[in-house]
Amino acid sequence: MLTLPPYSDVLLARALEALDQRDPDLRNSALRRALREGLSVDARSYGRPLVWIAAKRGFLDTIRLLAANHADLSAAAHGCGSTALHQAALNEDFGCVDMLLTLGANPGARDSGGRTPAEVARGEDVRLLIECAQMRATGQPVPWPGSELAA
Repeated sequence: MLTLPPYSDVLLARALEALDQRDPDLRNSALRRALREGLSVDARSYGRPLVWIAAKRGFLDTIRLLAANHADLSAAAHGCGSTALHQAALNEDFGCVDMLLTLGANPGARDSGGRTPAEVARGEDVRLLIECAQMRATGQPVPWPGSELAA
């Protein structure tokens, strides 16, 4: 069983304060400090992983920082079961979806309702990006416009 240091709640509070910052330099320096002082990169607030919160807010730089510190990009939020990729798809945030997929998020993850990120995606371009990533992940050929696979 993982034992957290007694100050872990303070570090989590600092990280959440950092995630409220709009300025990426302030946000990421505060988050780096909390991580250096012992905050788990997979810490949660009300069951939501830090990477999930960053994706919901569209903070690409913060997602990169968390990934560089080995955050679990496919960690599901307690209750709803959605991942950071689900949140980015819901927000129709193509850049965030693309980054999460590039960094290794699981395009086939299912939320507590059994839906994949592609199934909850609001934008067609986001849905297609996730579906193509899922096809690549499962070894299926990806259809390109004009190819016999696209028909």
